[in-house]
Amino acid sequence: MEKVEQIKIKIEDLIEEAISILEKNYDMAEVNIDIDNGAYRTMMDLNGALMELDYLDEEGLIIKD
Repeated sequence: MEKVEQIKIKIEDLIEEAISILEKNYDMAEVNIDIDNGAYRTMMDLNGALMELDYLDEEGLIIKD
């Protein structure tokens, strides 16, 4: 399970970095943001991916040392 936790941490770090880049470069504070806005959709997809990390487990894990 340690390998899965390492993977989760790395993926979470990458997603959080991507979200930070979007927030620094796009105005995400608008109340009536356009759902067709690519940056907004990307932000929502990244947030969804963060939640999906909870379901990552050892199924199909390739263990190589």
